[in-house]
Amino acid sequence: SDSSSGKSIEKCFFVKSKNPQQSSLLCARTLLKAINTFQIPHDAMPQKDEEKEEAARTTEKDNTDELNNLEFQVVRIVWNGLVEDKEKKPSRFLGRKSLGPIYNLIVASILDNHNDNSLPSGVDQNELICFMNEFGSLLKNAIKRKAGDGAAKHNKMQGRDDDSCLVWDSDGGKEELKRRRGRRKQKAKAANIGIQETDVSGLTIEEIPEGEEAEDKHEDDVKAT
Repeated sequence: SDSSSGKSIEKCFFVKSKNPQQSSLLCARTLLKAINTFQIPHDAMPQKDEEKEEAARTTEKDNTDELNNLEFQVVRIVWNGLVEDKEKKPSRFLGRKSLGPIYNLIVASILDNHNDNSLPSGVDQNELICFMNEFGSLLKNAIKRKAGDGAAKHNKMQGRDDDSCLVWDSDGGKEELKRRRGRRKQKAKAANIGIQETDVSGLTIEEIPEGEEAEDKHEDDVKAT
């Protein structure tokens, strides 16, 4: 499990699927489409972070809630404006800090439409939920790490695996993968055995095409690589 936050993250391996990679891409496409079409309600409140709330209770930051709500309202206005503009999408212009406070709302909107055709066909609903939960945990870890969270920085310095780097780092996780390969080589060298390099490159959430019309293009891109 990914221990970057000190807590175990339940991972989704799509064991019920005949094609786990395809199922993961379908879930990612469903999530991406929901992100780019979700309108934040006017009465919505930012997602609460229990750890931040506990820290706020032990400090004298009386204006924390007010500042968080103000920031959330700014995000809501900008986010909804991008959704309404057919030529722009939130996923292209906004990042993890904007997505974090509303991620649970987006997931809820997906699951509320469980009888809708927008859900990925052929994917077990429990595995879809597991995928959404894992993605949300990685999003939360990335936000903490980039904000300079003490535990996250400590784990990074200790060289612990952090899957949030694979999703959210600007290099697409190249440095994280390089570090892991280096560790495997060191272990193999110590054991006096050889290891075979594998190509672990793939699409990021931003690169996954949306809609059925994009599936052929994705297949062509894969064949061209």
